[in-house]
Amino acid sequence: MRAAPPVRVDLRADARVQALVALLALLCVGGLTLNLSLHVPAAWPGLLASPLAALWAWHAAAVRPRRLRWDGQVWWLVDEPAEAHVEQAVSLEVVMDLDHWLLLRARPALGGPALYLPLARSHHLELWGALRATLFAARGGAVAR
Repeated sequence: MRAAPPVRVDLRADARVQALVALLALLCVGGLTLNLSLHVPAAWPGLLASPLAALWAWHAAAVRPRRLRWDGQVWWLVDEPAEAHVEQAVSLEVVMDLDHWLLLRARPALGGPALYLPLARSHHLELWGALRATLFAARGGAVAR
Protein backbone atom coordinates (compact mmCIF):
# COMPACT_ATOMS: atom_id res chain seq x y z
CA MET A 1 0.00 0.00 0.00
CA ARG A 2 1.37 3.41 -0.98
CA ALA A 3 1.60 6.29 1.46
CA ALA A 4 -0.62 9.31 0.91
CA PRO A 5 1.31 12.07 -0.89
CA PRO A 6 2.10 15.37 0.81
CA VAL A 7 -0.64 17.96 0.30
CA ARG A 8 -0.72 21.69 0.99
CA VAL A 9 -3.95 23.72 0.94
CA ASP A 10 -4.20 27.49 1.35
CA LEU A 11 -7.51 28.37 3.01
CA ARG A 12 -9.28 31.67 2.53
CA ALA A 13 -12.71 33.16 3.16
CA ASP A 14 -15.56 31.91 0.98
CA ALA A 15 -18.30 34.49 0.46
CA ARG A 16 -20.87 31.77 -0.27
CA VAL A 17 -20.32 30.13 3.11
CA GLN A 18 -20.47 33.49 4.84
CA ALA A 19 -23.70 34.37 3.01
CA LEU A 20 -25.30 31.06 3.97
CA VAL A 21 -24.41 31.50 7.64
CA ALA A 22 -25.67 35.10 7.58
CA LEU A 23 -28.94 34.02 5.95
CA LEU A 24 -29.45 31.30 8.56
CA ALA A 25 -28.84 33.80 11.37
CA LEU A 26 -31.25 36.27 9.78
CA LEU A 27 -33.96 33.62 9.46
CA CYS A 28 -33.43 32.31 13.00
CA VAL A 29 -33.52 35.69 14.72
CA GLY A 30 -36.37 36.90 12.53
CA GLY A 31 -38.40 33.74 13.06
CA LEU A 32 -37.89 33.71 16.82
CA THR A 33 -38.74 37.40 17.14
CA LEU A 34 -41.82 37.04 14.94
CA ASN A 35 -43.01 34.07 16.99
CA LEU A 36 -42.38 35.95 20.23
CA SER A 37 -44.26 39.00 18.94
CA LEU A 38 -47.34 36.82 18.40
CA HIS A 39 -47.42 36.23 22.16
CA VAL A 40 -45.91 39.52 23.34
CA PRO A 41 -46.91 42.31 20.91
CA ALA A 42 -44.31 44.69 22.34
CA ALA A 43 -41.53 42.38 21.07
CA TRP A 44 -41.91 43.23 17.37
CA PRO A 45 -39.14 45.90 17.41
CA GLY A 46 -36.81 42.97 18.02
CA LEU A 47 -37.11 42.30 14.28
CA LEU A 48 -34.70 45.19 13.87
CA ALA A 49 -32.05 42.96 15.45
CA SER A 50 -32.23 40.49 12.55
CA PRO A 51 -29.93 42.45 10.22
CA LEU A 52 -27.47 42.95 13.08
CA ALA A 53 -27.47 39.21 13.70
CA ALA A 54 -26.86 38.59 10.00
CA LEU A 55 -23.97 41.07 9.98
CA TRP A 56 -22.43 39.45 13.05
CA ALA A 57 -22.86 35.98 11.51
CA TRP A 58 -21.21 37.15 8.26
CA HIS A 59 -18.21 38.36 10.24
CA ALA A 60 -18.08 35.26 12.48
CA ALA A 61 -18.19 32.89 9.48
CA ALA A 62 -15.13 34.44 7.83
CA VAL A 63 -12.23 32.03 7.59
CA ARG A 64 -8.89 33.57 8.46
CA PRO A 65 -6.22 32.79 5.88
CA ARG A 66 -4.53 29.56 6.92
CA ARG A 67 -2.38 26.86 5.43
CA LEU A 68 -3.23 23.19 5.97
CA ARG A 69 -0.46 20.71 5.22
CA TRP A 70 -0.09 16.93 5.28
CA ASP A 71 3.55 15.83 5.46
CA GLY A 72 2.89 12.12 5.08
CA GLN A 73 2.55 11.56 8.83
CA VAL A 74 0.74 14.49 10.47
CA TRP A 75 -1.63 17.31 9.51
CA TRP A 76 -0.24 20.78 10.24
CA LEU A 77 -2.12 24.10 10.41
CA VAL A 78 -0.59 27.57 10.39
CA ASP A 79 -2.17 31.02 10.28
CA GLU A 80 -1.19 33.09 7.25
CA PRO A 81 0.40 35.53 7.29
CA ALA A 82 2.09 34.70 10.54
CA GLU A 83 5.22 36.41 11.72
CA ALA A 84 6.58 33.30 13.39
CA HIS A 85 4.93 30.77 11.04
CA VAL A 86 4.33 28.47 13.99
CA GLU A 87 2.67 25.32 12.73
CA GLN A 88 0.56 23.29 15.09
CA ALA A 89 -0.20 19.63 14.64
CA VAL A 90 -3.91 18.96 14.28
CA SER A 91 -6.16 15.96 13.92
CA LEU A 92 -8.73 16.36 11.16
CA GLU A 93 -12.25 15.03 10.91
CA VAL A 94 -14.54 15.30 7.92
CA VAL A 95 -17.74 16.72 9.40
CA MET A 96 -19.60 17.17 6.11
CA ASP A 97 -18.79 15.87 2.64
CA LEU A 98 -20.90 17.17 -0.25
CA ASP A 99 -18.37 16.00 -2.88
CA HIS A 100 -17.75 19.54 -4.17
CA TRP A 101 -17.57 21.00 -0.67
CA LEU A 102 -16.04 19.77 2.60
CA LEU A 103 -16.31 20.92 6.18
CA LEU A 104 -13.34 19.82 8.28
CA ARG A 105 -12.91 20.01 12.05
CA ALA A 106 -9.30 20.58 13.10
CA ARG A 107 -8.48 19.75 16.71
CA PRO A 108 -5.07 20.94 17.92
CA ALA A 109 -2.94 18.04 19.16
CA LEU A 110 -1.92 20.04 22.25
CA GLY A 111 -5.52 20.91 23.12
CA GLY A 112 -7.58 23.99 22.56
CA PRO A 113 -10.77 24.79 20.72
CA ALA A 114 -11.58 23.03 17.48
CA LEU A 115 -11.52 25.02 14.25
CA TYR A 116 -13.97 24.46 11.41
CA LEU A 117 -12.46 24.73 7.94
CA PRO A 118 -14.76 24.92 4.89
CA LEU A 119 -13.19 23.87 1.60
CA ALA A 120 -14.72 24.25 -1.86
CA ARG A 121 -13.57 22.40 -4.95
CA SER A 122 -13.89 25.64 -6.95
CA HIS A 123 -11.08 27.19 -4.86
CA HIS A 124 -8.79 24.14 -5.05
CA LEU A 125 -9.40 22.60 -8.49
CA GLU A 126 -5.82 21.51 -9.14
CA LEU A 127 -5.43 19.56 -5.89
CA TRP A 128 -8.99 18.50 -5.01
CA GLY A 129 -8.44 14.85 -5.94
CA ALA A 130 -5.17 14.58 -4.01
CA LEU A 131 -6.70 16.34 -1.00
CA ARG A 132 -9.73 14.03 -0.88
CA ALA A 133 -7.57 10.94 -1.37
CA THR A 134 -5.30 12.03 1.46
CA LEU A 135 -8.19 12.86 3.78
CA PHE A 136 -9.86 9.50 3.27
CA ALA A 137 -6.91 7.16 2.76
CA ALA A 138 -4.02 8.44 4.84
CA ARG A 139 -3.07 6.66 8.03
CA GLY A 140 -4.17 9.08 10.69
CA GLY A 141 -6.37 10.74 8.07
CA ALA A 142 -9.62 12.56 8.66
CA VAL A 143 -12.06 9.66 8.68
CA ALA A 144 -12.63 7.61 11.81
CA ARG A 145 -12.30 3.87 11.23
